[in-house]
Amino acid sequence: MTSTDNAITPEDLYHNDTAVQLSREMFFCHRADRTISAGIFLGDLPLDYSFPLFLYQITVIFVSTRLVHAVLRNFGVPIVISQLIAGVLLGPTFIGRSESFEQHFFKPAGWEQLNTLAYLSFVLFVFIIGVKTDIGLIFKSGKKATAVAFCSTGLSHIFLLVTTTIFGKKTKGIFTDETTVINLALRWSMTSYVVLSCALGELNLLTSKLGRLAMSSALIADFCNIFFSALMTGLISHGNGQIAAYSLLSLIAFALILWFIVRRFVVWLIHRAPESRFLDEALLVLVIMLALASALVTQLIGYNSLGALLLGFMLPGGAPLGVTVVERLDRLVAGIFLPVFVALAGLRMDPYTLFKGARRLVYFQSFVLISVVGKFVGTIIPCLYFRLQLKDAIVLGLMNNFKGIREVDYTAQWQDWRIVDNQQYTILMIWVIFLGGVTSILVKYLYRPEDRFLAYKHRSIHSSKPGDELRVLACIHSQTDVTQTLSILDATNPTQSSPLCVYLIHLIELAGRSDAIIRPHKEKTRKPNKQASSASESDRIVNAFQSFERQVPQGAVTVLPYICISPYNTMHEDVCTVALDKKAVLVLIPFHQRYHIDGSTEPPNLSILTLNLNVISYAPCSVGILIDRGAGNAAAGYSHQVAVYFIGGPDDREALALAARMAENPTVGLTVVRFREKTGMRRVQTMPSSVDWKGNDDERIDEEMIDDFVKDSADDHRVLYREEVVSTGEELVGVIRETSSLFSLLIVGRRETKNQKETSLMAGLSEWSEHPELGVIGDLLASTDFGCMVSTLVIQQQARIGNSDEKIAVADADHSQHV
Repeated sequence: MTSTDNAITPEDLYHNDTAVQLSREMFFCHRADRTISAGIFLGDLPLDYSFPLFLYQITVIFVSTRLVHAVLRNFGVPIVISQLIAGVLLGPTFIGRSESFEQHFFKPAGWEQLNTLAYLSFVLFVFIIGVKTDIGLIFKSGKKATAVAFCSTGLSHIFLLVTTTIFGKKTKGIFTDETTVINLALRWSMTSYVVLSCALGELNLLTSKLGRLAMSSALIADFCNIFFSALMTGLISHGNGQIAAYSLLSLIAFALILWFIVRRFVVWLIHRAPESRFLDEALLVLVIMLALASALVTQLIGYNSLGALLLGFMLPGGAPLGVTVVERLDRLVAGIFLPVFVALAGLRMDPYTLFKGARRLVYFQSFVLISVVGKFVGTIIPCLYFRLQLKDAIVLGLMNNFKGIREVDYTAQWQDWRIVDNQQYTILMIWVIFLGGVTSILVKYLYRPEDRFLAYKHRSIHSSKPGDELRVLACIHSQTDVTQTLSILDATNPTQSSPLCVYLIHLIELAGRSDAIIRPHKEKTRKPNKQASSASESDRIVNAFQSFERQVPQGAVTVLPYICISPYNTMHEDVCTVALDKKAVLVLIPFHQRYHIDGSTEPPNLSILTLNLNVISYAPCSVGILIDRGAGNAAAGYSHQVAVYFIGGPDDREALALAARMAENPTVGLTVVRFREKTGMRRVQTMPSSVDWKGNDDERIDEEMIDDFVKDSADDHRVLYREEVVSTGEELVGVIRETSSLFSLLIVGRRETKNQKETSLMAGLSEWSEHPELGVIGDLLASTDFGCMVSTLVIQQQARIGNSDEKIAVADADHSQHV
């Protein structure tokens, strides 16, 4: 045995195959009682003690991984790849060449505790991923996901085994034995669900069409591979079919115990706990200990951390268990401890071995490449069979070749088991870095889910024909959004001759799960002894809309409810997908800040702000943002007193089109206030024979629409039209301040488009805008300084159609023809 100071040097550990083998069989002597230092002022060297050394190593790894990822994340590189690269940089090839750094960081006494912490963090990490996973995806997956799963995995496996058979004896110099080929074929032919869910989460593609398909196929392949790999691992480890069978049967028996005993026990405890979004501390600790115990059992029977992953798969995700596990554990494990696990794998790389045995290096690289190509081709073939676009098939093939933390774990195990040597380990790690980084970058730049939200027809209220069914997508975050949304829908005059179809979506933030959900709402049947208060919030929201449906004449209103559980940063994809598929003409979304009836406000919800901005940018139809301030004024015997402030432009015309529909409702009192500048007051009285959408034609369309409204709807009693001549923005604000308190709802256009010409009236007001999603007038009405106490609906006309990102004025021409 050797002392710590006279142990094998780091250069020997990383640059000499014989030394590496010896180091695994040797003992390093160090004083076990040298744990906590008394400090440098008492003559101690803190890094000679295990605990300060441990903190030093964790700090260095954390800082280096964060610095590397701060650079690479701008290109779409996953954090695991950044951590792996940081480990390489800390190794003896780069920073580790410094003698002072090497003397402290590479002390053998510190590696045992680092390795223990690293693997503990990995066990907890895979448990968290398992809890967030809905294994029901396996049973919900269609033929496409199943075909992609089996074809991509099978073809990669076949490519590698056929190539090995063709080369025959030549592979003896490449692989240590046949187990290397089997392991390589098993592990590199599969797509790890753990890796894929993390990568797609970082790329914000969990809710995308291809993201859902990739997640479903990966879960199917991963779940099947668990048991197939277990059988092959038993054969490889024991070389005896009978022992391998016992090993596999013990794993199956353990999985059955988890499902029928442990899972039911945990679910029973959750149901007995007080209703809350989070579990209490005692129950959380018990669940964590069950995960560690499950990992211990699978360690005893030879399957490493598989037990924690299996238990996570079987426990219910979402609230309260999934939310608690993610909120209390995820940041600590994934943010601080897991980088140690990944960085240590990078530290074990030895780039110098790549210069030894060029022929062997090329052959081994070729086998890895064949496995990757087989998986890529195996993904594209079923995609093309199911008529997926070639570009989408290529992107899905790239997603299925994501590599990350699971491959890091497998490769480190192979090196420990001497299935691969230092050179092969380094090659495989380089492939992990290359595939994990390059595929993520390519997917980020090739796949834009927002492109599929382009509508190729005009979908706005302005372009709808009189009497057409009005299709509205109403987005609700909580019960407080229901009342004012229903009030606006009721004002739109739903009748049998002009029906209203409401697609209701209850938007719920994804927490404690890795798979987003959008599905039709199905109310759970309650037992007779259960009170109505036991209904979920979704049930109560849907009940309110269905009650509205029953109060109007039969056939006038149809309510189709949905549930959307998704991260806020990608929730707009679900909203826009439903709007596109259901051919909605208007999306109603609540404002991101809530107002109380006394004028006070709640803190703004920045997540909802992000959602609103994304919906405004990508919606395939018109969008309305509702600022709810309560019932407001409903005087003069009308249920709704509505005002429209019209300045001009596509958004204002869309607001006027909605108001024209409300004007048909006898319970609505409507006032349209048209603002004119003191200069240039001449009106266009005739409609041109042909319309050129340049120059002042936008103003001409405004005039034509106002003329049509006055002629068809204004009656100087219930529906009023008035003009206000103003010369400055201050005068315009004064008119709005004076008249807004007389109404229960204000409707204004957003007027925030790239091609919207800013008038002199708006020039001064736009400088003080606080809420970019509302536009100038909407922002003015939402400001607490302005003192408006009336609910406001800010309208944006359909902004994207075909291949254009600009407003489409052709919609106005279509409307004119309908009139």
